[in-house]
Amino acid sequence: MERHIGIDFGTTNTVVSYRDMNGKIKKVTESGKSSVKTAVFFKSEDDYIIGEDALARGAIHPLALVTNFKPNIKGEKYEITAEDGTTFSKKPVAIARMFLNKLLKDYIETRFSKRFNDAELTAEDKVVVTVPVKFSPEEKKLIKKAAKKAGYPNLSLSFEPTAAAIAISEGISGRAFTGDDIIAVYDFGGGTFDISVIKKRENGTHKALRNGQNGDKKLGGNAVTKQVIKDLLLDPLEEHGIMLDIETDITEEFEFDEDEFGVASETEYRKNWYQAKQLAEDIKTAFSEEDCLEDDFTNENFTLYEKPVDFSIHLTREEYHKCIFPLIEQTVELTDKTISKTETEHGVTVNKIILVGGSSKILLVRELMRKKFTSKGIEVISSDKPFDMISIGAMILGEKSSSIKPEEVTPAQYGIAEREGFRLKFTPLILENVPLPTSGKKRYPITSDMLKSHEISVRFYEKDVAAYPDAEIINRDNGLNLIDEYSISIPENCNPENAEISFIIEEDGTIRLAVEFSDGNFNSLLKINEVMDAESDLD
Repeated sequence: MERHIGIDFGTTNTVVSYRDMNGKIKKVTESGKSSVKTAVFFKSEDDYIIGEDALARGAIHPLALVTNFKPNIKGEKYEITAEDGTTFSKKPVAIARMFLNKLLKDYIETRFSKRFNDAELTAEDKVVVTVPVKFSPEEKKLIKKAAKKAGYPNLSLSFEPTAAAIAISEGISGRAFTGDDIIAVYDFGGGTFDISVIKKRENGTHKALRNGQNGDKKLGGNAVTKQVIKDLLLDPLEEHGIMLDIETDITEEFEFDEDEFGVASETEYRKNWYQAKQLAEDIKTAFSEEDCLEDDFTNENFTLYEKPVDFSIHLTREEYHKCIFPLIEQTVELTDKTISKTETEHGVTVNKIILVGGSSKILLVRELMRKKFTSKGIEVISSDKPFDMISIGAMILGEKSSSIKPEEVTPAQYGIAEREGFRLKFTPLILENVPLPTSGKKRYPITSDMLKSHEISVRFYEKDVAAYPDAEIINRDNGLNLIDEYSISIPENCNPENAEISFIIEEDGTIRLAVEFSDGNFNSLLKINEVMDAESDLD
């Protein structure tokens, strides 16, 4: 039996949807929860757990806990001290592979052993994993590689808002939509914010409209949590002797100073940070309920030189909304700007905005979005399944892959740096809003240095045109981000004088490099259709 699985691989929560043998949509979750927490806790280097249990153990042994590895998928190695005291380092992409493998073995296949005759996935089973639109092609590729290495045999990617739009158009949200609807999907997740304007064509194609994609891959529920800690908790905690540096990212390595942080050890400091995050999450959850106007929030797990500190604070919803207002307003303005630009270019009218993603449950999101768009004749609809829509849409995409065809476009410009005097200027090879797949080429003369090292080193950049349209100088202007530095080996028996490198953005938004070596007259000597990456990062 062919099964279809949709995985919304989130920054803080991961949701898995599938259809059982009776045709009913089901979720793979932790007991009593709506998702699986995207967290990994190392008992030892080779023995680890994920989910809510990982977070609970991490509150006691914070150096063994890793979170937020998805948005840092291309980042530096995490320095980890496991529960058994062993120390080691792992790259975020390796931890993503480990999380997805444990999700498969301990959650999906365990559930399938009760629902189906065969628990293990085979090549007949289709798995669709979602990725944020604003992730770079390299970040998307790393997630795909991590998932494949984790044991998902028949795997494809989908952009998160497109998956949500598919679920919506299939009636999963409980609302009926016609083919004339132009839908904006407001996807406010734990780590990222995406806005996409999508139209469903008569042939079933879901098309992301030109200039209809925008967002911020650093603006999500985690940013809201950090703002709550900064504005509402830092000063009261300091009055209790608990010192927290809001600029310290405890998911990364940092220098611990006992005098600066006022606690006995880095472990104690990380524990207090964890408790502050938990308290902020409690505040967010409480004030997402419409009848909660004020409340007392307590936490008895803070410590100061290993002695317990009872902490309590009284807050009103007005104080909370004032604190998070600038962040929510950013998402509203990005939405307004994207809708206006899309309507002007295409001569269409967006008539519905669907709020999805766990952070869309924030009450202020609904208030500001309706205040902004209801007067413009746009209906703002809160999904009754904000956590589930993306994973369900991904599952449906796998089920109907022959009839549902998303048409995605490039969300940014991509290119290289070329020297102009003393400056490095961005040269675009692939423009924004180009239908995928697409590609751009650059020919490089083979220099003596290249021949000596037997490789060509190429830096590939992304330009956020929507936010920084005038950016052009590398290392000076905002909006020009290095995607990766690629090393392309020169075959020793080829003796080329030129190399034409093709940067190919695939249909699913991932990147592939191809190269053609030629002689001095540009006669082809050797073609390599795919420059292979090292697999060591995933081990």
